[in-house]
Amino acid sequence: MKLLLDENLPNDLRFDFGVGHEVFTVDYLNWKGIKNGALLALMVQHSFDALITVDKSISFQQSIEEFPVLIFVLKARSNTHKLLKPLIPKVLELLKKDQSPGLFIIQ
Repeated sequence: MKLLLDENLPNDLRFDFGVGHEVFTVDYLNWKGIKNGALLALMVQHSFDALITVDKSISFQQSIEEFPVLIFVLKARSNTHKLLKPLIPKVLELLKKDQSPGLFIIQ
């Protein structure tokens, strides 16, 4: 699967997804500062399957059902690699299942 880590996540988190996934960061793609609606549209245009973020308000800001991507919102006390890394296995488990596009809260 082709995954995108939002700009509010540590770039090193991309290494925690293991093999079988292409993981890109917003920073690497020079998409930093792009608002969520435009970011989701770019993801569709570039064939991304999922967005990983800590932006809890994404569902209130966008009509996410318009975009055929999975969105995973990671909930932790802060967005440090140390606190987010333990959430990645939950994301990977959901990615293994045949999921319809939508929003998933991971805590």
